[in-house]
Amino acid sequence: EEQLAYALSLSAAADVGPPAAAANGASEDEALAWALQESLNAEAAAQPGGGGAPPAAPPAGLRVVVTGAAEVSAGGRGDTHMVYSLEVEGQRRPARTCTRRFSAFVELLNRLGREAPGERVSREARGCVDGWKTRLLVEKRHAGRGAKAPAIVSARVALLQRMLDELLAFPEICSSAPLAAFLA
Repeated sequence: EEQLAYALSLSAAADVGPPAAAANGASEDEALAWALQESLNAEAAAQPGGGGAPPAAPPAGLRVVVTGAAEVSAGGRGDTHMVYSLEVEGQRRPARTCTRRFSAFVELLNRLGREAPGERVSREARGCVDGWKTRLLVEKRHAGRGAKAPAIVSARVALLQRMLDELLAFPEICSSAPLAAFLA
């Protein structure tokens, strides 16, 4: 209930009404996913240029697409976790696919903030990294056990795609060692 209340507060802060799904008795996971998607939609509409214009094309033809997610086993203890599939094209290498846990995206942002020298990184790029750090940490903390629910997973796929699109709009991030290691 705390997670749902937080997610609904996000949507309220974005001036959107309560989800019809929650009003109709949908699951908390569905309502949480709806609130996450609504907060993404509100952010997109608030960006300069109107209804969330796509970011500039990444330099050197680098393109990363979050193609989906899958639940995988973690060892022989019956524990499972979600991994997100990434399709990577560019960087003078053939197209390839890799998988990363949600926590790997958080760690990417931490490394970008730590390892990128301040004089080489624009204020806008640093602001983008810092903003996404906060968003992902809040999302991770509030999704909790519901992180494997299909509605949450699909909302996270959209969230991670948007994050990567925004990060790849900065040439200094595209050429950074942390991003290269993340996409390896």
